[in-house]
Amino acid sequence: MKKIITIILLLTVWGSYAQNRSDTIHVTHYDIHLTDINFTAHTIGGFTDLTIVTKVPNLSQYVLDLQNLTVDSVFVDGLTAVFQQQGTHLLVNHASQQGDTALVQVHYHGTPVTDSRYGGFYFSGEYCYNMGVAFNYLPHNFGRCWYPCIDEFTDKSSYTFHINTTANKMAVCNGMLKGTDTLADGKLLWTWELEEPIPTYLASVAVGEYRLYADTFHGVEADIPIHIYAQPNTINKVAGSFVHLKSILQMYEAMYGPYRWPRVGYVAVNFSSGAMEHATNIAYPNLAINGNTENELLYAHELNHLWFGDLITCSRAEEMWINEGFASYSEALTSGLVHNTATTNAYLDYIRDMRNDLLFNLEKEDGGMYALDAVPLEVTYGSHSYNKGAVVIHSIRQYMGDSLFFGGMQSLLSQNAYSNVTSAQLFNHLAQTSGLPMMDFYEGWVHQPGFLHFSIDSIVPLGGTQYRVFLHQRLFGAEHFANNNKIDLTFVSQDRTMYTIPDVIFSGEFATIDVTIPFTPAFGMVDYYEKMSDATIDYTTTLTASDTWSPNKSNFSITLDNYEDSALVRIEHNFVDPGQVGDLPEGIYQRSSNHYWTVNIASNAQPQGKLRFRCQRGSGSIDYELTQSYTTINLKLLYRPSNSQPWQVVRATHSGSPNNGQLTIETIAPGQYCIAVGDASVGLSDHESESDIYLFPNPATSQLSILMPETVKSVKASITDTSGKVVKVVKLVSGKNNINISDLPSGIYFIRCNTSSIRSTHTFVKE
Repeated sequence: MKKIITIILLLTVWGSYAQNRSDTIHVTHYDIHLTDINFTAHTIGGFTDLTIVTKVPNLSQYVLDLQNLTVDSVFVDGLTAVFQQQGTHLLVNHASQQGDTALVQVHYHGTPVTDSRYGGFYFSGEYCYNMGVAFNYLPHNFGRCWYPCIDEFTDKSSYTFHINTTANKMAVCNGMLKGTDTLADGKLLWTWELEEPIPTYLASVAVGEYRLYADTFHGVEADIPIHIYAQPNTINKVAGSFVHLKSILQMYEAMYGPYRWPRVGYVAVNFSSGAMEHATNIAYPNLAINGNTENELLYAHELNHLWFGDLITCSRAEEMWINEGFASYSEALTSGLVHNTATTNAYLDYIRDMRNDLLFNLEKEDGGMYALDAVPLEVTYGSHSYNKGAVVIHSIRQYMGDSLFFGGMQSLLSQNAYSNVTSAQLFNHLAQTSGLPMMDFYEGWVHQPGFLHFSIDSIVPLGGTQYRVFLHQRLFGAEHFANNNKIDLTFVSQDRTMYTIPDVIFSGEFATIDVTIPFTPAFGMVDYYEKMSDATIDYTTTLTASDTWSPNKSNFSITLDNYEDSALVRIEHNFVDPGQVGDLPEGIYQRSSNHYWTVNIASNAQPQGKLRFRCQRGSGSIDYELTQSYTTINLKLLYRPSNSQPWQVVRATHSGSPNNGQLTIETIAPGQYCIAVGDASVGLSDHESESDIYLFPNPATSQLSILMPETVKSVKASITDTSGKVVKVVKLVSGKNNINISDLPSGIYFIRCNTSSIRSTHTFVKE
């Protein structure tokens, strides 16, 4: 099921409900007869035959579901049965033993329920149809709104439909059309049959004036008919809207295995809030059939449910990501199939955009962060199940590699066809088929809330081309660190050469690995190729003079001025607490604890220009908790060369609106930045300002660059070791100063300026 309009779900609980009746009885087949559909009174009437098998000994009563419809009579094996309706339950008295089979016939009539948000049974002019789930009801399965059933995910049955219509209408249901008969009163009887078992929420009916668009898909195992039932005003637009349908089917079969249903089917309904994946009879908005391809991700999403959701179904609503996550992931696959170019990776752009939006909005959209296999029922159809499910699937695929991932999914679907699976079963299967530690992945990415975050703390030379890399795992809304993480490390030289070490494995919060790098790295990057959907929004680009770069949702921009070279710029917007060394600068009350930026630059010359960092202070925005009690004059920007250094105040200018402005600095320096609040006067003076001096790289090996403010013409600075001994005195002028430190032993040093124009102390590490 795919929503066009995203909404926040408010759950209406209609009494307590335990999904355990499928442990006592099982309906093997439904034979639904709708003998009366009244388009004026908006009522339906008819009867349903349920073939019920008893699964336990000494059962005295069948408990069925029926919502808002009145039962007229019940027969069991042709004999009148005693029954009663209690709320949404229909209780039928009948003694049976384990293994017994009975035919239960229920006659009923009434006005079927339409959910106020999404789902139920709809009348729209001369059309009627059902949408199989309901947002405001428990359980969300909503077969019970139009026929008596066991309304549970875990009970799957075959179906026959007998639908009476007037002569100008037709009925479209699941499966294959077996016949159309003309009755004595001139009405038509439409008979459809689906032999493959489905849960109740996937059963469907649509009645109205329809035209058939027919085609054939040549699948890997069989030729499969394509039947799209459209309304007269859109039938001529079907071909244009579904032009890529066969290509999408071919892609799904290549990835997930053969299409296992008797037809590919869609039926146009007068519904504007989404579509519904009824097996072989997808309810699709009539307005989406407009002759162009702007809605093809919607029909691609629903089509993917014929593998995930229809063929295998999540065992519990709390694990809806198995249904909706794969279907949403298929949107990215389809985008890549249709829109990839030589310069555009549409698939990766789609995944990145979903991930970026989740980092900003997941918690407020769904009212919290939850484990993917334990999503509360009130947000079953929220951003966790759809988009977080999709980006985690992207991460699974990249972790395993295409061959193991798609091979494992194909065998999972084959072995569990027409049945139900849990998240743990899915990952156990992937672990068994691949030999990879997929249960560790499950524990880190699915069985706990939030996101993981990975970074390089430092790179230490060991001599020659050998380096020691210190890795750090942090948590964004998560509860524990993941094990057997697999990450790519990419290193960049000052002349912008890149070198990648793939598939580095580490566990826990910290790790140290020794690597060989064929050049002196200016900086390192984690996951440059976006294989993981972690808690970082990161972009890398090459800029030249006068370029301004504002990557999407990074809350950052950079402008280069009067620059004769080109620079490779890497921006990382990190959604975790940056931590700190020592105390905050004097006058700073508090810094951000939920996000920070890392700016890295590779260039043969020091770029000049501006850095801008967006501050979002509105209610519910990322900086609200930090800044809500302060005005814009209290907004400050902190800087440090690396996370081994203390925070410094950067002299920054605020512009824009109070709730959505930006802090701008006039100097480009690599390092880390975060929003803070403090005294109004902090960072405003041109004198005695630590924040006007930048040291990089830090740690340094043979040369330390010191960037001084333009207001400083010339000062002397002393370099001291940890004992306080002066080991070097240097002269610093405005702009960039390169200091030779190759003669200093490895260790920690302090550089101090103490003149009438500027007083500051900075720490650096000599490697």
